[in-house]
Amino acid sequence: MSLSVPEVKLTTAKTEYGRNKVALSPGKGLMDWIKISTNRFIASQKLPYVTPEELMKHNTEDDCWILLKGSVYDVTKYLEYHPGGIPELMRAAGTEADKLFDQYHAWVNYSSMLKACLVGPFRGSTSKLPRPKNPIFDTNPALNVKNASGSLTLDDFGLCASKPDNKTVRIRSSVGNLGAQNVVVDVTAKVLRIVVRRFDSEAVCITWDGFDWSNRNFSLKPIPPKSVDIVFANEKALEEVRILSNKVTKYEEQVFHPYVVEKVEKLTHNTILFDLKPPPGLHLAIPLGHYLLFRLPSGLPKPFTPITYQNAVCEGFSGDNLRFFIKIYPGGELTPALAKLNKGDTIELSEPIGRKDIGSLIEKHDHVLILAAGTGITPMINIIEHRRRTKKEGQKTILYWFNRKEEDICEQLVEKDGSINFNFDYLHILSDASSNWKGQQGRIRAEILEKPNLNWDKTLVFVCGPIGFNNATLNILAKLKIPSDRVIVFQ
Repeated sequence: MSLSVPEVKLTTAKTEYGRNKVALSPGKGLMDWIKISTNRFIASQKLPYVTPEELMKHNTEDDCWILLKGSVYDVTKYLEYHPGGIPELMRAAGTEADKLFDQYHAWVNYSSMLKACLVGPFRGSTSKLPRPKNPIFDTNPALNVKNASGSLTLDDFGLCASKPDNKTVRIRSSVGNLGAQNVVVDVTAKVLRIVVRRFDSEAVCITWDGFDWSNRNFSLKPIPPKSVDIVFANEKALEEVRILSNKVTKYEEQVFHPYVVEKVEKLTHNTILFDLKPPPGLHLAIPLGHYLLFRLPSGLPKPFTPITYQNAVCEGFSGDNLRFFIKIYPGGELTPALAKLNKGDTIELSEPIGRKDIGSLIEKHDHVLILAAGTGITPMINIIEHRRRTKKEGQKTILYWFNRKEEDICEQLVEKDGSINFNFDYLHILSDASSNWKGQQGRIRAEILEKPNLNWDKTLVFVCGPIGFNNATLNILAKLKIPSDRVIVFQ
């Protein structure tokens, strides 16, 4: 499972490198969009097909069409509901949005969310379409009027690099915090490659030639709150690296790495636990609530969220394995192939996807309510663990986990922890229980959410499950008048 468009209400402010954050107007959250678009048709036209020439005509705020995964959508009425703001969605107006979508929203069930906006299938060559517009940068003109060389620099992104000693490369953020969980270090090939992924900012890729690949052992040393050191075991690794001779690019296409299957463990009748080992020379943290893509030669990439907490927060992380809890769907596009993997097999994993600092959001709220259906528990496992690690007086965490049958429950994933002062309760709710089941039964409904003794003014709600479960839950939360700025949706 993976993160959907977060309903996080942001004040109008600048992000780490000067880009405007967006304050959604009242009544313009995800729950509001679902209410106005469910079982309705709100596109301006319905066509048997859309040509490149027709698509390009619809490129204004009053008439905005986008091409996404082979279908054209009229998103004019959705613009106000887009969490990234109207200018961000307008980057794809009248053209193909696939790359932008995969970079920021690949986890979203777009066909359901935009069903009411469907114009028709696309017919023709995308080579005729213009490229999406560049990101909007408000305070740094260097990204709109490039320097004389025509290339980007670290300063354009509020970053700088230095070499404090012969073994160390230091990355510093001048306009926002930076931790080890925000940095990808890749020395799997004969270059030094660093990707900086500050929360709420677009990713930046920095590369250096001259790296000595035979001395690629390194560790990360965070220097809170703004710097991270990449420290190599041997100074020969950086001997030919000239710190000012770097190449800086925006991170626009996913990079995949080969992981080796180290362990395959069947947990229930249809779920498997995978341990995957990264290639030597790769530091790849996936922060809380973020995810990555699996790719096999047999099919399209699919999103999955690891359940490895140490990796999410970089607690002693140094090239550790990633662990995944995956449900096998007999008719699925990818999971039947995953079920056939054995120890020693290889699968490709992308670098992390996601923008929000979920960890900080969790820490700011006294009460957290988690509503998960089936393998929607996956992103919640690290959230629960983070609550346990950051426990404080007055804190309460409640999990409602919905499944069909008793055999679907994997108790060891959420078993109660004995830590002092960790106030955690959970409840299993089954929709198709046997006569022996003594617990709660049924589907998500208002009465269930009214039961926990929570202060809704202090409660952060996480939702994850199939699209039907998510939509039903959001409608119930809206009727209970739970503000959408305190509802985070995973899909």
